[in-house]
Amino acid sequence: MTLSIAAASLILAFGFFVGGRVGFVLFPSPEAENLRATVYFNAGIPEDEAVSGLKAIEAALRSAEKSLTKDDPQDLIVASYVTLGEAGRNKGDNVAGIDVQLTASEARSVRSPDIVKAWRSALPDIAGIRRVAIFERRGGPRVAIWTSSFRMRPRHV
Repeated sequence: MTLSIAAASLILAFGFFVGGRVGFVLFPSPEAENLRATVYFNAGIPEDEAVSGLKAIEAALRSAEKSLTKDDPQDLIVASYVTLGEAGRNKGDNVAGIDVQLTASEARSVRSPDIVKAWRSALPDIAGIRRVAIFERRGGPRVAIWTSSFRMRPRHV
C-alpha cells in the first residue's frame, strides 16, 4: 500500500512537471543591464545618412526613457555608444551597433523588457534602414561541468 502511494505520487509529480503545471528554472537569468541595437542599412547608403539615422535611433532611446520616467524622474541610461561599420560579429559599411548601459536593476523601477519595448515603439521610420534589432544582452552564472578523464578538470560552458 505504501509503495503504491509513493509510486502514484511520483507519477503525478512527474506528470505535473512534464505537463508544464510546475515551472522550474535551473539557473534564472538576472535582469539585464545592457541593451544592444543592431542596425542594418541598405547597401551603398552614404555615411552621413547612416549617421543621421543612428542619431534618430539614439534620440528614440532618450524619448523612450523620458516617457517611462515621466511620473518618477530617474535616470535609466548610464551611457550609450555607437559603432558604425561593425555590429557584433558583422562587419561592413552597412551595419552599426548601439550599446546601452542601463543603471543597476536594483536602482531602477523600470524593467529591461519594458525599456526595450518602449524603445522599439519610439523608433521612427528612417529611410535607408533595412532592419533594426533591439535586444537585451544577458549574462548568467557560469556552469561548470566536470568531465572524467585521466585528470579531473572543470570545463566551463
